[in-house]
Amino acid sequence: MLAVLFHGYPVWLGGRKNYNHVWEWHKRGTKTPIEYSDWYERQPDIFHGGHACLRVYGHSYDTNVKEQVQWDDAPCARKEFFICETYPNA
Repeated sequence: MLAVLFHGYPVWLGGRKNYNHVWEWHKRGTKTPIEYSDWYERQPDIFHGGHACLRVYGHSYDTNVKEQVQWDDAPCARKEFFICETYPNA
C-alpha cells in the first residue's frame, strides 16, 4: 500500500536505533521501544554500522502479485519520503 503510494520508493517511518542498539519510535520528543517488527529477511543488517534509521520499502512489478512491503534499516542521512503522524484538533 505505501510503496504504491510512493511509486516503490522507500519511506521513513520514524524509528531509530539508539546507542544501545535498541530500536525506538521517535515521536514528539519521546522515545518508545519498538515492540512490533516486520523486517525484510536478513534485516536489519546494519551495513557498515551506519544504518540506524527505519524505513518501509516494497515493490511489485507484476500487477497479479500482492505487493510486499517490509522494514529496512538505512543511513539516516538519506533523503527519502516520510510519513508524519497528525493529531486531531492539534
